[in-house]
Order: sequence, then C-alpha cells, then structure tokens
Amino acid sequence: MTIRAVVVWSLVGLAVGGSAAYGQSLADVARKEEERRKAVKTPSKVYTIRDVRKALGGDPSTPLAPTPGEAASPGVSARPPDSPVSAPQVATPPPVPPEVKDEAYWRRLLGDARSKLERSTTVASALRSQYEVLASRFASLADASQRGLVIAEMEKMQSEIDRVQKEIGQQTQDVANLEEQARRAGVPPGWIRPPGC
Repeated sequence: MTIRAVVVWSLVGLAVGGSAAYGQSLADVARKEEERRKAVKTPSKVYTIRDVRKALGGDPSTPLAPTPGEAASPGVSARPPDSPVSAPQVATPPPVPPEVKDEAYWRRLLGDARSKLERSTTVASALRSQYEVLASRFASLADASQRGLVIAEMEKMQSEIDRVQKEIGQQTQDVANLEEQARRAGVPPGWIRPPGC
C-alpha cells in the first residue's frame, strides 16, 4: 500500500468512528434529559401580562389596549390580563433623520465617485500596457500555434479593456451628474472642486 492510501483509509476510519461515537453520546444525553424531566415534580411557571407589567414597574390591573389586529376586527374583546404571553411586542425604532447635505457630505460623495473613476483609469492603463506587451510578443514569434495562443490572449485583453472603458464612461457621467446636482442644490463650488485645484 502507498502512503497516500494509508492516509485516506485512516481518515475514513476516523470519520466513521467519530460519527458513531458522536451518535452514542447524543443518545446518552437525550436519555439523561428524559430522566431529568421525569424527576421534575413542580409544573413550570406560566408568565402572564400581569407578570410582565409587574416586572416593568407598571400597574398590572389596568386593562390592555387592543392590538392592531384586534382593533380591525369588531366584536373581539381585549385579551384578559391573566392570559399567557404569546410573544413580546416589538417596538418600532425611531425614524432615521435625513442626512445633512453639508460640505462633508458633498466632498465624500464626489470623492468616492472620483476615486472609482481614478481606479478604473489606472486599471485601463495597466491593461493597455499588457496588451502592448502581448502585441510585441506576437510580432517576435514565428511559430503559428504560439501566435494563435497570443492572439487569443490579446482578444481577451481587448474585451477586458472595452469593459473597463465602458465603466470609465459611466463613472465619468456619474461624476458629471453629481456636480450638476450639487450646482442645482446651490452648493458652493469649493465644496465639490477636486483636491489640489
């Protein structure tokens, strides 16, 4: 037997043995839990709305306000105070205040858009350099099969360049749109001017 076969069979044996041992311990745990439940003589406590109100510091004797579902259906009375609690009421979070469109907002918004455009421009430049390297390699090759491989790489590179150029066009338009939006909103030109200008 090779070392690889020994290692594979050892791992299979560990996996099968480990799962069997895990199954036995799980059965033991279930058996112990069943015995523990049988040994418990006192019934578990059922919490009611009154208990919750006491814990929250409210008056447990006040009647409940109808829930939205109960208010929509006529003839349904409010839940009695001693009824079990089925689910806690989830409070709705307060509304989020609108973002203030100050100088930091406009600088961040246009800075992010310009950073994306700059990254795409750098990627396009790198792709063009790689394309030129492939073109010079193609020119130096005499073997037709190797030239075919280089042509395939050049075609892939060209499609990637085209894709990045489309991104650059879209990102340039996004920057122009943001600048126009800022102008219409009366933003001072200094807020949206690129750094170093």
